[in-house]
Amino acid sequence: MWQRARMTITVLDDAEAEVDARVDGEVVHVSADDLETAVGWVRKPEGLCRGPVCVPVRDPIDTDDGMLDLRAVARTLGKTSVLADDGSALALADDPMGRGETRNLHELSLPDLDGRMVDLSGTAGKKVVLIAWASW
Repeated sequence: MWQRARMTITVLDDAEAEVDARVDGEVVHVSADDLETAVGWVRKPEGLCRGPVCVPVRDPIDTDDGMLDLRAVARTLGKTSVLADDGSALALADDPMGRGETRNLHELSLPDLDGRMVDLSGTAGKKVVLIAWASW
């Protein structure tokens, strides 16, 4: 069902773009040409690309009408999307978990210094200091 012929897609990294889109429930249909305007990425055979960087597309992002599902594109890029109730705006933001999902700290299990897994569910209601380090 068409909700609007045009919608404003707000990308929460200081960019805002207006593109032609069709909203059908939770699916936001945009043309491949409008994808770059909306999010700065281009659909190529190797995946979603921005300059020399390409992200492989593992889950379907194409719709039955030859358009692209902008919310599926967001998930592929590790972003969270929020669609306005009236279908007039779509906000995209980097997802802190990087996979289009969120979790609570207490749902995690992490290895301690000896490599034993520690279930953080036992820390509910307590202060937790989490120290992370990476060589890069």
